[in-house]
Formats: sequence, C-alpha cells, structure tokens
Amino acid sequence: MHRLANWPVRLLLLCLLLLGAGSLIAAGYLVTQDQYVIYDGDTAVSVSGSFATVQEVLDAAALQIRPADLVVPPLTDPASPDIAIQIQRAKAVILRTEAEGARTFWTQQPTLAAFLQEVGVSVQRTTQVFANGTLIPFGALTQAAVPDEIEIGRFLTITIDDGERQQIVRTAKQTVGAALQEAGITLFAADGVEPPLGDWLQPDMTIHVQRSMPLTIEVDGRTIQTRSHHSNALDVLAEAGIGLIGEDYTRPGPDVKLQANNTIQVVRVTTDFRVEDTAIPYQTVWQATDQLAIDQKAVISYGEAGILRQRIRMRYENGVLASETVDGEWVAREAINQVIGYGTRITLGIVDTPEGPR
Repeated sequence: MHRLANWPVRLLLLCLLLLGAGSLIAAGYLVTQDQYVIYDGDTAVSVSGSFATVQEVLDAAALQIRPADLVVPPLTDPASPDIAIQIQRAKAVILRTEAEGARTFWTQQPTLAAFLQEVGVSVQRTTQVFANGTLIPFGALTQAAVPDEIEIGRFLTITIDDGERQQIVRTAKQTVGAALQEAGITLFAADGVEPPLGDWLQPDMTIHVQRSMPLTIEVDGRTIQTRSHHSNALDVLAEAGIGLIGEDYTRPGPDVKLQANNTIQVVRVTTDFRVEDTAIPYQTVWQATDQLAIDQKAVISYGEAGILRQRIRMRYENGVLASETVDGEWVAREAINQVIGYGTRITLGIVDTPEGPR
C-alpha cells in the first residue's frame, strides 16, 4: 500500500527529469550553432547554422549573387565562421548605341575605358561618347569613372507626350516611329501621332501621341462601332469614309468635343417642292350705263377669282418631314373684277293726271 501511494510522486519526478534533460540538449545545440557574418556592401548580415560552402551561407541569408558580383572568399570555398564573407556588388550600367539600342551591363570596372573594353565596344577618336549626358573626350576615357548611363553615337533628346504620361528620352533613331518603338510606346491603328511616324527626328522635338477612343456612328440606318483619336465629329466621319452632302449635319455638331463612347448621329437632309394655289378674290365695281333706265341695275360682266401660286419647300431629315417654308410666290392669274351697271337713261312719257294727260 505504501509503494502504491508514492507512485504519482515518482512519475512527476521522472517527467521533470526528462524536461530538464531536453532543455539541456536544446541549449547545447544552440551553443554549438556557428555564427556567420556577411558584409553586403555596407550592410552586415548575420546567419546561424552549419554550412559547408560560402554559397550555402549566402543561400541561407537569401542573398542573390549576380555573375559580375565579387564574393570573397569565393563561392565554392569552405565556409568558416571565423572569416567574414565580403560581397562587392557590380555596378549597373546602361549602354546605348546606335546599332543595338539600350542594354544593361553589370561591371566591376573602375573606368569608362576598361568597361568598354570589357563589353567589347571599341570607339575611335571621332566617336562621340556621352557619360550621364556629358561628352567625354577620347583622351579622358581612361580616367573617367564608370557612369550610370553611356551613349555612343549621335543621340537626340526628345519628349514623348502620351496623354497623361510624358517622358524625356535620348535616342539614336532617325524617325518618329522608330523612336516610339524604342521607347516601348505601343500604338493602335486609330491612334494619332504628331508629327507623323515617318518624319525625321529633330533636336528637342516633342512627339504627341493621341490615343483613340471608342465611338458609335449612326448613319443611313446602320450602327457602326469605331475608334478614333479625333475629338471633332466631322473628322471622325472623314476618317471612317462617311461624307456629308448638301445640308446634311451631325449630332453633336463639330463645335462639341467628343468623349469616349459618344454617339455621332448623321442626319441626312433632303428637299422636295410642291405647288399650292390660293384664290385671289375679285372686286365688284359699279359702272354707269345709259343702257339701263335710271334706278335699274344689272351685271355687265361677271367677276373671276385670280390665282396666287406658291412654291413650298419641304425639308426632310432622315426621311421625316421636319419643316415647310414658302420658297417663292407669284400671281398665276389676275382676278377679273365683276362689273355691275346702274341705269342713267331718263325716259320721257305721257302721264295721266286729273287735269288730263301731260
């Protein structure tokens, strides 16, 4: 009974002993981990572990090494925690030439001449060499430090205005189109470029790129989806090969600046004419006549209404009558007055009176 009562205490002591032993083993493992120091330029990086080569140390530190970077000790050498690893990063240099455009090299060379020799580019005394935009004389190439950008040949400074984006570039290309291609500017068929793509480049030239936008044209019962860089409806129609004839017009008009997804409606205007007659009433005139006895009247000649003829101009817009206006008028037939005669003839006769005939 006594031995059974002590069993929980013994089990607790055994667990404590096992935990202590595990802690001692872990501490011993940590103590035995080697510490490696890496100097990446002016930045110190520390990494712990056990590594066979310098390359493994750099991999553990997640440091990428370019072929032109200088590592001391070399990558294949055994790693030693007592020796710090030095990384001297290669310098990035952009080299532009007329033949091959822009290329990026990584170098450890200290001078411009040494760099050009390293990359296999030979220059003559008359060759123009620019370092960060400054012309370097041929005799100074061996003393000039390696710059960030080198240009060899005849380069021009141009500005590319691509809507909200503007960039200043130097190029050895000869035409507007070639310069845009070199600058990575993608053009679509309906985009506009000013000056045109085939024009020769000039110093300090500004190239304007006008991006096209989607538009809809409604014309002659058709709906056309198109793209254009023009902001004037007439220019868009001309580009699409749609002409306006006579009094045809557009909605919106040419004075309205187009926006993306606008609809241009072409209104076809046609004209027709018709003739309309209106009666001109005749006048009634009185005329004395001795053919009638006094106080008598009669129609001598009957009146006849005249004709006022009008030419009406009818304006149709897309086949629908829009308005009518009088284009001209004239008297096609004069009115003929109606003449009524009144008698003026006095007739003498005998009148019977109480006193006798008189």
